[in-house]
Amino acid sequence: MLYSPKTFYHQVVEPTLSELNIENTELSRMLTAIALCPDHRNPDGIGVYQITQTQHRDLWDNFLCRDPELASLVRGLASQHRFLQNPELELALNPGYATAIASYMFAQSSISLSGATADQLRDSWCHLSSMPGDLVHSYYYQLCEQLAQPAA
Repeated sequence: MLYSPKTFYHQVVEPTLSELNIENTELSRMLTAIALCPDHRNPDGIGVYQITQTQHRDLWDNFLCRDPELASLVRGLASQHRFLQNPELELALNPGYATAIASYMFAQSSISLSGATADQLRDSWCHLSSMPGDLVHSYYYQLCEQLAQPAA
């Protein structure tokens, strides 16, 4: 594993959501659990969230492009050259960008990013992806336990 759960949570997810002005501890935890779940593999998925090219393009075409300021904010998290050459490569190589895209996949499915509960987030992600709800639930609670442990 490239990241420990605490490292990914504190150094990728929290700073990305802060940059996007999204404050929701449950969302931060859920994104971390999804990203680091070793059993979550989609044959068409890209990067830590296993987002497909179709999902990525749909989010841009039908959600982000409708809000130029938001689109600019998300685009600002991507590499200048890679994004223009191959936008999906950002999902694989840039965990901050992938976190932003995964966050707005929730929003596109009508989940309130600032007020969503863990159960709402879990159900939404299972609807968006091929990840089983019990797997999301299990990794989410394992992550919560790990985050609660004091630093060694």
